[in-house]
Amino acid sequence: MKRQAAVVVCVLGLAGCCWSPRPTLLADPLRYPSDLHGLKQRAAVALQLNSLDYSISLYRKSLKKCPEDDEAWMGIATARFHDGNHRKAIEAARKAVAAGGPNAPFAASTAIYLQTSRGDFAGARETALMLAKWAEGEGQRLIALDSYILASNLSSAYLGDLRAARVYAERAKQFLEPGDVEAAKRIQSCLYDLERRETGKKFGVKALAPVSVK
Repeated sequence: MKRQAAVVVCVLGLAGCCWSPRPTLLADPLRYPSDLHGLKQRAAVALQLNSLDYSISLYRKSLKKCPEDDEAWMGIATARFHDGNHRKAIEAARKAVAAGGPNAPFAASTAIYLQTSRGDFAGARETALMLAKWAEGEGQRLIALDSYILASNLSSAYLGDLRAARVYAERAKQFLEPGDVEAAKRIQSCLYDLERRETGKKFGVKALAPVSVK
């Protein structure tokens, strides 16, 4: 009898460890209010439960209350990424970047990853420039610097647009400040690649002169 009781307790314990909220609980008004915050809470839980369509519908309801909510757009992008609809994931991620807010860098990274994997290098460059614009407005100079480097690399290596690549590389240099040793190295590498493409030289060991950090 004691052994049976122990088994029952063990099974109940395991069941408790594995318990997770059912999707029906997401409609509980006492647990999740119907305001903007409550809608996004429910959407986030639905996303965790892999209820992707329901999560998207809740995020869209929240967007009716606040159309420029970067968190909601990023939630939709994440759901679309998991359901395999990468075109809509890119669209939602770019809307998150355009909306601004703290999710912009992650949203841009998501869009650029998907765009480059699909061979859309022009679209990836556009997204990088969107992030650069956001970073400049938010005073995030190193994010702006790296975004312009990425736009330059995409322009030269994948789009054959050397003129634009030079413009973006020079723009990146404007964000350097004293002590930015690693950032200076990234710009140096970008310029080295660009110089080789502009002159038609083969890539080798010799590098360009280091970028000065004033």
